Amino acid sequence: MIRYFVTGLSFAVLILLFGCGQGTATEVASCSGKVTLNGEPLTHGTVTFFLTGKGEGISAPLDAKGEYTLPAKVSAGEYQVAIVPYVPSPLELEQNSDLKVDLTTIPKKYQNFQTSGLQAQLKSGKNELTFELVP
Repeated sequence: MIRYFVTGLSFAVLILLFGCGQGTATEVASCSGKVTLNGEPLTHGTVTFFLTGKGEGISAPLDAKGEYTLPAKVSAGEYQVAIVPYVPSPLELEQNSDLKVDLTTIPKKYQNFQTSGLQAQLKSGKNELTFELVP
């Protein structure tokens, strides 16, 4: 009987220490915005966000107005951003042989997190960010 009491008490202490504490709930953010190149909407490409130090990333395609919306809520924090050309999948290329892959539309420096110089501080809640690219 005492053994069950000690085991139950130990379990209760563990719950209090680890399960019911203040916790470190992650704040979530949503993000949308626009990408321009020389002041004009960039209409082909993908905006990719990488959460510094956490290894989390998320991407969104650009539309005909140069706008994007991240498809899901993400952790709030400091992100590195890259803008990469849209590359059709092999299936898309097979279905439409007229599709062209143009890797020169977006200046090469913006296609890499380390060289883009683009950063985003996503705060909890809704964020709207515009990235203005120059050649």
